[in-house]
Amino acid sequence: NEIFNSAKKIYPLRKAEVEKTKVLKTPENLGKQVESSNISSG
Repeated sequence: NEIFNSAKKIYPLRKAEVEKTKVLKTPENLGKQVESSNISSG
């Protein structure tokens, strides 16, 4: 039961990671990502 509960916590995170990598792989978003990281770094 504890394993199931921890899996329930982990799964949404995994899913979010997958979505993130999908987004990062698209070229236009890659450009945006670079821009935003440059802005945040000053």
